[in-house]
Amino acid sequence: MNFAECWEWSGGHQSKGYGCIPKSVVGRQILAHRVSYELFVGPADGKLVCHTCDNKLCVNPTHLFLGDPADNSRDMVNKGRQSKGESRWNAKITEESAREIYSSPLRGVDVAKKFGVAQQTVCAIRRGRTWRHVTNPDHESKNEG
Repeated sequence: MNFAECWEWSGGHQSKGYGCIPKSVVGRQILAHRVSYELFVGPADGKLVCHTCDNKLCVNPTHLFLGDPADNSRDMVNKGRQSKGESRWNAKITEESAREIYSSPLRGVDVAKKFGVAQQTVCAIRRGRTWRHVTNPDHESKNEG
């Protein structure tokens, strides 16, 4: 067995892409990586079983660790996997637009009309609550949207 490589689950998977053992087999759907962790390492004791490899189908126990939702989020941010800016599914502007909104001398209401966004969006960009990775890359926020 190669413990360095991912062991990809070849069975079914659930809607979020994680491998799973179907409900018809054990009476409820169970995530395959969770079963692997518990078989090879020990009880998960109600914690999340997270992937160091970020491969949702991986069941290699050396690629798995226990954590809570905050640990899982921190891991995502530390690896740069959080969606921000244009990569967010609901982004309405581009990075170029965010820069222009940030530096525009126009009133917020006028900028909002120009870009077809809410005035709150303009305010959030100008205050550095969103798009900070574009408008102020030296001061990146871990909670940025």
